[in-house]
Amino acid sequence: MHSKIKLLPKNVINQIAAGEVIQRPASIVKELIDNSVDARAKNIHLIIKKSGKESIQVIDDGIGMNKKDILICFERHSTSKISTTEDIFHINTLGFRGEALSSIASVAKVILKSKEENGETGNQVILSQGTLEEQKQIIKNNGTDITVKNLFFNIPARKNFLKTDKVELRHIVDEFTRSALANKNISFKFTNNNDLIYNFKQENLKQRINSLFGKNIIEKIVPIEEETDIVSISGFLGKPSFAKKTRGEQFFFVNDRFVKAPYLHHAVTNAFDGLIQKDVYASYFIFLKINTEKIDLNVHPSKTEIKFDDDKLIYSILLSSSKRSIGKFNISPSIDFETESSFNIPTYSNKVVTEPKIHVNKKFNPFDTNSKEKNTESWKKLFDSKEKEIKEEELIDIVEIVQINEGYVICVLKNNQGISSTYLLDQRKCHQRIIYENQLKNLNSKKITTQKLIFSQEIELTNSDLLVIKDNELLFNEIGYNIKKIEKNLIVLDGIPSFMNSKNLKEKIEFFIEEIKNENLNITDKAFNKISRSVAKSSSIKQNDKLEKIEMVELIKSLFNCESPFLGIDGKPCMINFEPKNIFDV
Repeated sequence: MHSKIKLLPKNVINQIAAGEVIQRPASIVKELIDNSVDARAKNIHLIIKKSGKESIQVIDDGIGMNKKDILICFERHSTSKISTTEDIFHINTLGFRGEALSSIASVAKVILKSKEENGETGNQVILSQGTLEEQKQIIKNNGTDITVKNLFFNIPARKNFLKTDKVELRHIVDEFTRSALANKNISFKFTNNNDLIYNFKQENLKQRINSLFGKNIIEKIVPIEEETDIVSISGFLGKPSFAKKTRGEQFFFVNDRFVKAPYLHHAVTNAFDGLIQKDVYASYFIFLKINTEKIDLNVHPSKTEIKFDDDKLIYSILLSSSKRSIGKFNISPSIDFETESSFNIPTYSNKVVTEPKIHVNKKFNPFDTNSKEKNTESWKKLFDSKEKEIKEEELIDIVEIVQINEGYVICVLKNNQGISSTYLLDQRKCHQRIIYENQLKNLNSKKITTQKLIFSQEIELTNSDLLVIKDNELLFNEIGYNIKKIEKNLIVLDGIPSFMNSKNLKEKIEFFIEEIKNENLNITDKAFNKISRSVAKSSSIKQNDKLEKIEMVELIKSLFNCESPFLGIDGKPCMINFEPKNIFDV
């Protein structure tokens, strides 16, 4: 009888497994560096060509492999890290599943050279699609040198799903950054297309953070330390005043392994509650040491997910230690506990009391029928429920204007017919609408203008954000930024969009970078709408910005020049018409 169920060939099994383990070049970088760390390397050199699509090479000076190990390491589920099921709960290495090398070899060409410390010669093997093509002895220094070429050459569909070189390089830098942070006792080098990007010597955590994120980061962070029987916590928290519009400086490490832990992230963000705005992100570099029996790492092939034996307890300890760190280093607003607000009674002032006066219209005649008709007409107008919209060309006078709560504007406008209307404006949403329509119009007509800065401004950014700017320099130029120079950890601006002021320029740049990451923007006609919306969000006035009267007047006039003055770019109202007198008629 013919069986419908078949046992899959070994190479097909490996390629299926590779779909989980190897998603992009950055996945290979992570697996190879993890192997070097587990091999007790003191020096690791990552060499990338064409964002890893052409080749990925990792050279280390670890313990190396002998002639037998160099072959068996490519067999699926072959590992030196564990031997029994119980070992899974005592893992002190980064790798343990034995899937990475077999998965990599099934979707690329691999050249592996290695030599043990006591070996007389080294060994080299070459594999393609998981099949051994060559094996020989070579002269080599101690350690391992592995090169992965032509990723996904045998699976065109997977290769087509890779992003642009710029995007893939950014993911590689992220993986390298995590490895470099977790292993500060190792010297790291990173070369991209023959250009040396990073070169770190062995250093302490603070120095490694400084090397990765710029020298000014040191003054922006404070230490966090906690020692309990359950978990030990160490690392650094960013000061609330230096919270950024962009993500990218949030790191959790459990037993020196980078993990993605939304639950723990919530604990840290809770500690900053009330100290930072909702749309900004505080930096943190937190290391947790915990008994391996109390965690489960075998959750996903990527090994970045983790389960705790008692996650609620870990959450509570992390939250309290974060709050203690914030308070200990006095980075939260100071509170005077000696003062009781309920006893803040105004002091007595000796004012002259004047008799209230009543003004009476002596000419009013209640028996005058004409007067009654006029009065009735006035009352009808007073309670007229129809909404009165004023167009810009009809706007002849701003009768009253005032800002409330440093985020909203109330104004009374009069049109050329003498009809007054009262409006409540959300200043940020209104400004976004103005910028959005102007930017969209300018992009479509290619009339973007740049205003020159009197003095060039240096803006310090993370390497990850700098890569975004390098990858999207054309986009920045198209919307009005003039980037004079891009250096290590900073950019130099000598021009900004004409509609923008230079206040909080770093924050605006960071916000737009975050928009690029989220929206994947590019200069095309179809993307103009997204670009305009992102520019509006990143460069508008803030909700709590105090406005002068002349600024409020200009805001209103510009808003009524818009095609949709009453609608915010989020689809919700940015300005509403209401009549106070009608409120009391309900």
